Amino acid sequence: MSASAWARTALRWLAAPVAVTVGLPLAFQAWSPWTATTGNLLPDVTQAARADNDGWHGRGARARVIDGAGRDGGPALRVESDGRIRGRVWYRVDDPARHDALILAGWYRAEGIEPGARGWQTGRLIAFFRDPDGRPRWDGSHFACASTGTHGWRRCRGTFPVPEQAGSVEVVVQNAGLAGAFVVDDVELRGARRRRGVALVHGTLAALWLAAFGVPLVRARPWRRRWGVALVVLAVLIVVGAIVPPRTFLDAASLPETMAERVTRPAPAGAADAPAPQAAPERSAGRTTPAPSGPTAAPEQPAPAPDLGQRVRETARALSGTLRSQVIELKKLGHAALFAALSLMALACANAGRPRIPAAVVLAAVLVFAAGTEALQFLSIGRQPALRDLLIDAAGAVVGIGTGLLLRVAVGPAEGTPPVLGA
Repeated sequence: MSASAWARTALRWLAAPVAVTVGLPLAFQAWSPWTATTGNLLPDVTQAARADNDGWHGRGARARVIDGAGRDGGPALRVESDGRIRGRVWYRVDDPARHDALILAGWYRAEGIEPGARGWQTGRLIAFFRDPDGRPRWDGSHFACASTGTHGWRRCRGTFPVPEQAGSVEVVVQNAGLAGAFVVDDVELRGARRRRGVALVHGTLAALWLAAFGVPLVRARPWRRRWGVALVVLAVLIVVGAIVPPRTFLDAASLPETMAERVTRPAPAGAADAPAPQAAPERSAGRTTPAPSGPTAAPEQPAPAPDLGQRVRETARALSGTLRSQVIELKKLGHAALFAALSLMALACANAGRPRIPAAVVLAAVLVFAAGTEALQFLSIGRQPALRDLLIDAAGAVVGIGTGLLLRVAVGPAEGTPPVLGA
């Protein structure tokens, strides 16, 4: 087939997946599964830098109110940074568990914000939860609008479910960049609940997504080619990973600690705390000699042997803690690795039969699938699609395709190796 014929075939196969991928964000932009149930739970953010502010903390020289800088000509909060001292104000709301979810909204703009080396070192408006002990839970449900460079007013709005064990929610306006100013106005936090009929709407949209991606897959019949079955299984695993609740990843990170507790569970405390038997009276030549009474020096006890079970539990607890703290980074790395493997496998499958599918068509299909799985997260409570995640998936796909082409150059055009791009 010619290049133009392959282009027409790709457009025909990918038209429905592209339409659903674009339609899902538009649908959820026009309709939200959540409805607000309270007024604003936050005091006016423009009072955060005033001496008599109502509950906002962190005011200082780097966080100040500028009269006339707001969207409607009123005051706005300006948070500055010089790389050494970074402005930050926050407000804490207790007992968020009385709400099903929270809606964070506001307006923000940037003035010359220079990002730092880490992804979070930007100007940002963020809300996150703390557990009942006051520890922040960045690995759970949270929402943020980040900004760099210079731009005008932008709308920030996001809905995130409240975890069961949430002790409080903290809203932060922060400029963690190296320079510049982050300006916010009209920041709101409202309680929310799910609308009626959400399950029906989600089920209908999920069925449309499955049909849009499933029909082209059935028509292509990749399982009739080498690597086809493995390719389909990997794609299904990626779809499942895109819709499972975020708590699933946290439970998986806690698995080493849970298994260690079960396997090395210590003996019941009652057995160890049982009183030692008293010394029996001595018997000698028919007479009974009473046991000595009064204070006596306790015999020196040998040092207890190291408790292997305790060591295993401590190691597993430390490992689980590290995994929980790095779960977001591990998910990003997993995204890239999965899509690199998927694209490499798809390229090998495309060249394993007749007709051979060009690498450009394979890459386009994988990129559409990546965008589709990202859009599918709209249907999962607690998941938020992100452009950065899509870019990570795309980077992994490009790496996989490039690896396949390099392998073909190194190994040669044997059966099962990828074709040249566009061949």
